[in-house]
Amino acid sequence: MGFYLKNQYVAIILIVFVTGMSFVSCRKERLNPETYKAREKLVVLGHDFTEEGFMKAIDSKDAGIVKLFMESGMGPDTTVKIKELDIPAIFYALEKGNDLIAQLFIDKGAKLDTSVKGVTVLMKAVEKASVDTLSLILKQSVDVNKPGYQGLTPLMLAIERNNSGAIWLLLQKGADINLADANGITPLMRALRVGETDIVRELIKKGANVNAVTKNGMKTTKTMNEKNKEALTILLKDAGAQF
Repeated sequence: MGFYLKNQYVAIILIVFVTGMSFVSCRKERLNPETYKAREKLVVLGHDFTEEGFMKAIDSKDAGIVKLFMESGMGPDTTVKIKELDIPAIFYALEKGNDLIAQLFIDKGAKLDTSVKGVTVLMKAVEKASVDTLSLILKQSVDVNKPGYQGLTPLMLAIERNNSGAIWLLLQKGADINLADANGITPLMRALRVGETDIVRELIKKGANVNAVTKNGMKTTKTMNEKNKEALTILLKDAGAQF
């Protein structure tokens, strides 16, 4: 009888052990083996597999660690809440001026049609990224004229920032030179405010309306800055602007 009970006890232990091992195995099998290994490696390297940990990796500009996070299941569209806003990883990388990581995310298929508080991914790239990163974004399927807050377009932002590299790239990709913002202010008006003759000349050359009027009735010619005013006046007159 004692022998029988002892065997039963051993059998129960074996069943529990095998069941437990199967459970652990199943848990592991829910993840791709490479994914599981990547997560283990992150832990060994002292990183938390969380959205916050992912953003810290982006901050560090360590492409190797960022790739490890991506192999572990994070992606270019993973979001983290910052000041009550859901910030996608691609947007966060651009905001931090981290071109290498941003380019990695773009190559991995980041969604480029998203926006945060009226600022599109393309606008953030115009504002913060290198020409190479902006060029890479423009090679994707992205609306070059998609407006952000108050109808501001990437081209308008590039002009305001006097980002000549971005301006030329956007124009090459078909940016609308006569698309006005919510107040009726056109790209040419913004260029006149900046006072850069090369930009104004290029916009006029491409067909910018020199006689557009804002919603409050201001003529294009009245938006000029004092900088290079004489040269700008000549350009506008030659293009048929009404003063």
